[in-house]
Amino acid sequence: MLSVSVVEDDDDCRTQMCDFLQRYGRECGERVEVTTYEDGDGIAKQYKPGCDIILMDIEMRFMNGMDAAAEIRRTDDAVTIIFVTNAPQYAMKGYEVGAFDYILKPMTYGTFRQHFERAVRSLRRRQGSFVTLPMAGGFQRVRTDAIRYVEVRDHTLVLHTTNGDMAARVTMRELEEKLDRSVFFRCNKMFLINLDYVDGLNGSDVLIGDETVIVSRARRKPLLDALNDRMGETAL
Repeated sequence: MLSVSVVEDDDDCRTQMCDFLQRYGRECGERVEVTTYEDGDGIAKQYKPGCDIILMDIEMRFMNGMDAAAEIRRTDDAVTIIFVTNAPQYAMKGYEVGAFDYILKPMTYGTFRQHFERAVRSLRRRQGSFVTLPMAGGFQRVRTDAIRYVEVRDHTLVLHTTNGDMAARVTMRELEEKLDRSVFFRCNKMFLINLDYVDGLNGSDVLIGDETVIVSRARRKPLLDALNDRMGETAL
């Protein structure tokens, strides 16, 4: 299923995009769930990570699309943003907020489908590289390749990422089920590591940068096998 948000203050254009999305779903056998907003302020205030694609007008009454996109990017680096605009001079600024593409108004279904289909293909390639986790105060989408290792600390799950540490409100088992088992390895009850960040193994110590994670005796041989398999895959 595709989760799509349409942010457009013009009623006719908003209806047109919803019709295009439903037509695309019928033609491609894709279930498309659409949420609509009449202004950038509406989506910025209510947004939670999990949306796949946002189709957003740039010029709107209360909050323009650029400002709304900047707010969304505070909690979601993954969502695909496509600006739909009749002002091409603003479109290039979209790349400052990580916009994937822009579509010029007025648009035909053929033009819409071409751009939207490209976004869906890109999304499918990236699926699995992000995980959405409950955090204090809400949810946050995290890049899995940014997670160096995870530990249980004082009954809290702490993710050590390239962007700093963050606490997640999930169990180790729940997180492990969301991650790629060929990349992430459970060293013991307390630690889960990303094999791509392992710099060395010294006895029962796994070296990740200047930090050390302990691997249990029973898990040391499986860890060596997993590292060998991972290095082989990476080298291909």
